[in-house]
Amino acid sequence: MEPLPGYQNIRILSKSETTIVSRALAEGKTTPCILKYPRYESPDASHNTGYQREYETLRSLDIPGVISPFELYSINQSPVLLLEDIGGDSLKILFSQKPPSLKDFLKIAIKIVTPLKQVHSAEIIHNHLTPDNIIYNPKSCELRLIDFTLASKYHEAHSAVALPNPLMLDLFCLSPEQTGRMSTAIDYRTDFYSLGVTFYWMLTGNFPFSSSDPLNMIHSHLAEHPPEIRETNPNIPKPVIAMITRLMAKNPDERYQSCQALEADLKKWLGQVEKSDIAPVFTPLSSSNTGALQIPSHIYGRNDEKNTLLTALGQAGTSGKELVMISGAAGMGKTALVRNLKKSVTERNGFFISGKFNQFHNDINSNGVPHALRTLIEELLTGEEYQFKQWKEKINQVLKENGALLLEMIPELAIITDSQDLPAELHDEEKKQLFPFVFQNFIAVFTSKEHPLTIFIDDLQWATAASLELVRLIAIADEIQHVLIIGAYRDDEVESNHPLLPLLQEIQKSGTKITNIALSPLEYPDIHLLVANSIHQEPEQCDPLAKAVAASSMGNPFFITELLTSINKRNYLWFNFQKQIWEWDIESIGKLKVSDKVVPLVVDRILSQKRVHAKLKSTGGSILII
Repeated sequence: MEPLPGYQNIRILSKSETTIVSRALAEGKTTPCILKYPRYESPDASHNTGYQREYETLRSLDIPGVISPFELYSINQSPVLLLEDIGGDSLKILFSQKPPSLKDFLKIAIKIVTPLKQVHSAEIIHNHLTPDNIIYNPKSCELRLIDFTLASKYHEAHSAVALPNPLMLDLFCLSPEQTGRMSTAIDYRTDFYSLGVTFYWMLTGNFPFSSSDPLNMIHSHLAEHPPEIRETNPNIPKPVIAMITRLMAKNPDERYQSCQALEADLKKWLGQVEKSDIAPVFTPLSSSNTGALQIPSHIYGRNDEKNTLLTALGQAGTSGKELVMISGAAGMGKTALVRNLKKSVTERNGFFISGKFNQFHNDINSNGVPHALRTLIEELLTGEEYQFKQWKEKINQVLKENGALLLEMIPELAIITDSQDLPAELHDEEKKQLFPFVFQNFIAVFTSKEHPLTIFIDDLQWATAASLELVRLIAIADEIQHVLIIGAYRDDEVESNHPLLPLLQEIQKSGTKITNIALSPLEYPDIHLLVANSIHQEPEQCDPLAKAVAASSMGNPFFITELLTSINKRNYLWFNFQKQIWEWDIESIGKLKVSDKVVPLVVDRILSQKRVHAKLKSTGGSILII
């Protein structure tokens, strides 16, 4: 697609592996424009869908400070997005040689936060704020946020639209939750982390973390502290450093909780600098009472269960194989508990893969273990080339000419295995007998003391005897060690004749240790603390509210979260800006019960996800419902 027909390129502003953004002049025109288009012809359906989503998102926003779209059309079946041009360049180009002065930095930072505040008010998450994606014109002082390719609605970020593999994103500005290794759901606070990285780069000329190894980068965002800003730029005042540190907190609950609070800090500092031309001396504002309900991502009341999982992970890494079965009713937090383990797996240089069973689609090759293994292969395919070659060599050494046996279950393996066809002399019965041996050897490739494997299989209550066979093969094989298998199921939906029960008996007889975790409703002290933290008040100040929530939710963690969200939307729980406190209508809240509130809410969410799925399917997109 280089150069684009009908346009004369004035300057390439940015170029990635897949996309070109350039300032160009259309034939017969005198005013430049910005063009965004694929680097190569014939992009796949998801590429076209991404351009369409970006165009529709930008049209819906119409916010000063956000780039305006003029037109989306195609040339040679490839999408071309025509955008406004304010002149100037990206922050990456403008400040690559020299950082801005403190005063200029504060002015630019305010110009970034102001439109971002409106973007968030429109319930849009940018998901990809970087120095490349912010355009600034020093002459006109105009600024635009660009590249909304990965932008998502709030409800999509939680459950519906799957973001790309983290290794496909800009790893320098990746938030910890975008790595996929945290239990925390992605919400608008991911933009604050990326903004903190951008501010860090503006003031130092360096990104806080830098490595040619994607896994090292992911680990750094999850667990490491960046170098001190003053080591590079000693003139930056402590409050500004504290602001960036808060923005880049690993836990989203410890970051700024709203653009309003961040904007207030920046404006006060700028006012001080403009008046006295000296560094500001006051500390950042508290971002607690912003008027937005913030239900913490922290898991409450499960410390013993978390410690049990950590112990099992440690034992699997050092001494062998572990199986942990987590049971509980729907909404008890089984999945959240396991996702909380992701960070610990990453810190041990292990693999964490997950799959689940679907109530309505019981295809053996698309549920449970096959689902998890496909995510593992996709991770290898998007890694560094030298690492991919190492894994490819290991896999082919093990599979030899039998790799084709696994292709129906893991189609992505076709890119890796040298064996595309089985030997002609193999009959169906021989293939059936050979499969367990090949499958177990394949799994063993990814299990070692240095790189333990954690496999999480969710919703086992919907598994069939045939689909559980792969779990059995992993659990009983002596050659597969240093693996932690975690299964989760709704115990109230597993009858005495369910195939899961004889499977567990057989696994236990094989010598594999089985640990059971049963999740029950939260106790009142945990509910009390969750409610207090959600509205940033002391527990004794919100005791009536906590009691009402506990009574209406029956201690179910999912119901508690949905109930708090609902009463806030219904204005039974609101923030009093004059008094700077949260208030509530206890009488109205007390009338809400699970039967008449939460169940309809869950049904509405399922229907909403189905509508999103149908819409994306019609446009060639894809979703991940979790």
